[in-house]
Amino acid sequence: MLCFLPLYHIYGLTVGLSLTLTLGATLVLMPRFDMPKLLALLQQERVTMMPMVPPAINALCQAAEAGNFPKEHCVRWIKSGAAPLAPELARRLTDLTGITVNQGYGMTEASPVTHVGYNTPPNMNRPASIGQPLALTECRVVDLNDGEVALGEAGELVMRGPQFMLGYWKDPQTTAAVLRDGWYYSGDIVRTDEDNFFYVLDRRKEMIKYKGFPVAPAEVEAVLLEHPAVRDCGVVAKPDASAGEIPCAFVVLRPGNVSSDKLAHELQSFVSDRLTHYKQPREVRFVDVVPRTPSGKILRRELRKTLA
Repeated sequence: MLCFLPLYHIYGLTVGLSLTLTLGATLVLMPRFDMPKLLALLQQERVTMMPMVPPAINALCQAAEAGNFPKEHCVRWIKSGAAPLAPELARRLTDLTGITVNQGYGMTEASPVTHVGYNTPPNMNRPASIGQPLALTECRVVDLNDGEVALGEAGELVMRGPQFMLGYWKDPQTTAAVLRDGWYYSGDIVRTDEDNFFYVLDRRKEMIKYKGFPVAPAEVEAVLLEHPAVRDCGVVAKPDASAGEIPCAFVVLRPGNVSSDKLAHELQSFVSDRLTHYKQPREVRFVDVVPRTPSGKILRRELRKTLA
């Protein structure tokens, strides 16, 4: 296993370090993500698996498209976590390299894993999904009134199991907000399919309310990343007098593309053609970089600051 994730983050600590030691496998540590060095280590160390985050998977796709990804590699699969994975990213990487992408889900409060995907058989590998709950992990999908939603409908993911915390250290008020009658309220909006696979749509607190309609930023971002001109993006709510909030997209372009009003309109149409019309970005801003945490999560608060 090759791991460049910070070991102070529970994803790198457990899935990277602890799991490898438990299995008696070889762990190749990188102090930080460095694409040229990573590509060299893949061949030198005959790496077979990597825990990754979506921005790094995007970088791997770009390296493969540029012809820099080694043809003779041993990587069988990649685990994606820490942030929602755009389905297009998984498809691109598999098409370019033959590497299977497997998404999982968890949080520090759950030590951290609650859901895992599958590599085999082929019909069970669904990169767009976070997979199914672990053994002894019970899940519910509920609405704002704590009632369970119908199959396929969006709602908050609520869970309980032996891996969950007893509470936040010396913070009973915050503990009471997320732990109720033994159930942990994740704050994540999900849906399920008929095979009990779960799909994360977005964080409840990040949902945009456009004229009363909920818009999940991650869903819009996943579509934008399918556009050939988009290298990276982030979507946040922008206050609006008539609509309440509008989706505002911050877009990093691929080399060879130039920002323009025409391209901004093209991106808006690209989203509206694939999602419900009200989910399209009402404003597109072209930027050099989308700020992220070391674990790959978009720093939406930094994007919102630029709207002030």
